[in-house]
Amino acid sequence: MNNLSSFTDHELVVLLGRSDYAGFAEIFDRYHHLLLNHAYNKLRNKEEANGVIQDVFIKLWHLRGEVDIQDLSGHLYAMVRDGIFSLFYQKQADIGYDKASDYFRSDGVLSDQFLKGKRQLNEIVDS
Repeated sequence: MNNLSSFTDHELVVLLGRSDYAGFAEIFDRYHHLLLNHAYNKLRNKEEANGVIQDVFIKLWHLRGEVDIQDLSGHLYAMVRDGIFSLFYQKQADIGYDKASDYFRSDGVLSDQFLKGKRQLNEIVDS
């Protein structure tokens, strides 16, 4: 197995585009801690930061042949930024759910109509 630590980011992106898992693993090893620290500095929550970084690398692998990456570092940091924004959006949606559930409570029981609407909204947000 080749030692890819001496490869440039551009060379690793080429390997990633060819679905080379060793190239992907080198990108992960090179950037994981940097991105995690960056996400943690923004979120101040270790679990949320780990989730954002996990999503970044999953998306990077899934989109490996579809995205033209010119600047790997910039691309990864942009993915982290987008992941943090998505997390903030999800938190806002959760706050909205809580407020709506308070509104629709009747003697401590949620109405069937509200629960159905909440499930539909969750499906839309998750897709």
